[in-house]
Amino acid sequence: MGVLVGAPPLTVQEQVVLNYRTAVLCFSGLDFATTLLKAIAVLASTRDSMWLSLAVLILGPLCGMLGAKTLNRPLVSVYFAFCIFKAAVEIAFAFYTMWQWNVLFVVMQGWIIKIVATFMSTLDGISALRRSELLELKDVPVHMVYW
Repeated sequence: MGVLVGAPPLTVQEQVVLNYRTAVLCFSGLDFATTLLKAIAVLASTRDSMWLSLAVLILGPLCGMLGAKTLNRPLVSVYFAFCIFKAAVEIAFAFYTMWQWNVLFVVMQGWIIKIVATFMSTLDGISALRRSELLELKDVPVHMVYW
């Protein structure tokens, strides 16, 4: 096991951060891929300037991936803002189209927002020095903690 010598045991907050880190990495990676595919589709179908706005929206998930990987709260907060914006778009689209599937997407986006917000708030309670120590941990048995 890769526990740091002389390091204090993991607190509940640190376990939550390590648990939710993987989820935020996965969600931001999926958001990055889907936003990139939408930008490519819009670029291929039209020469409108909409592709530029989609290219800017790629920065949100990219910040989420980098923020979760490096435990950097400001980058995660950019992804949190992206998730709020995406939820607003999903809600507007659900009202506009009246498709029942869109309600499911809104609920899923709300769940993702909750996970990112929990990760961001618990990351706030951990010092920068301890975050760098957590990044060095490998194969540490982390118990699932529900916050």
